[in-house]
Amino acid sequence: MTTVTMTTAAMATVNRPLWVVVFLLCAVFPLLDAGNAIPFDTTICTPSQVPMASPLPILGEKYSAEIRWTSHKDRRMYYVRDDLDTFRHLASLRISMPLLPSDAKAIFDLDYGYVSVFDDVTRQDCRVIGRGSGYFAYVGLPWLSRLEHLTKRAGGSKDLKYEKTVDLNGVQADHYTACLYDPTSNVTSFYELYYAGKTSVQAQNWQLPRVPNGDRTLPYLIKIKGRGGMGSKVVDFDVTGEVGRFDVQPVFDDDIFLPPPGTWCEGLPLISLPPTPESFTVLAELIDEDFQHVRYEQVWFDSSRKLVRKDWQPITDQTHSNTDPYTTLYDFNIGKYNR
Repeated sequence: MTTVTMTTAAMATVNRPLWVVVFLLCAVFPLLDAGNAIPFDTTICTPSQVPMASPLPILGEKYSAEIRWTSHKDRRMYYVRDDLDTFRHLASLRISMPLLPSDAKAIFDLDYGYVSVFDDVTRQDCRVIGRGSGYFAYVGLPWLSRLEHLTKRAGGSKDLKYEKTVDLNGVQADHYTACLYDPTSNVTSFYELYYAGKTSVQAQNWQLPRVPNGDRTLPYLIKIKGRGGMGSKVVDFDVTGEVGRFDVQPVFDDDIFLPPPGTWCEGLPLISLPPTPESFTVLAELIDEDFQHVRYEQVWFDSSRKLVRKDWQPITDQTHSNTDPYTTLYDFNIGKYNR
């Protein structure tokens, strides 16, 4: 078997699930707030009667975060890794939670709005959630979502307001709150968001060296309470998310935005590869995994001249010690090649 890796590559995603987990995906539903006459559960929160204007600090176009969620109702722990790269138009969640045989993963295509969900990363199974860039919560648990989604929900509320700066275990943090109502599930939610910032020495110690952020404030703690439901489906939760790491300059591993090896997701859109340029050059490493051989090729392509040049290096191992490169010229004008 031969594996080819190149400096530029196109990757495809992946398959269908072994067991079904209930999920929540809403196509950008309106989360109603204080400006609407709606049935808030006032045991959770009471919206302000005066619209507020306190925008949350931005998360940035690229980040990597790790959050430990604690459910105070059943004393369960959930671990989430959240990665975003808007330059690649991709995001990823990796989730470790009770009762799952292995980690779950979700890959977000920010261009097409599809989510590829892997309920068990050790199996080659996948399901695709339809098009739409809406809110996603794994297995219906609102906190198992991307930080960007959580902050947009709170930040989109007219009731969002800055409370004050508080001390959290020696870290000075800006405290924001929001009271929300979701008419699709009849759930009232109260969000508390704490951002550790630029003026706090303790916060800087927490952030550095893992979080080089300059003068930005970063999410430090998130608390969400909610209650409601429709029919026999009752929702009642109280969770706290501790952001243990928030890196605004991450270097992503190659597999962060990729499905498990060998997995194909049925339902992903068919897209075309970008058109081949009139001329290009590419350097490739060819690995023969059976015989453990490695060699390199460099190719120059010129469509207008109908010429291709390939420089390649013979396989190097104990019996092949010649490392001098060969050059092969392909002339498609006359249909011949020379070496």
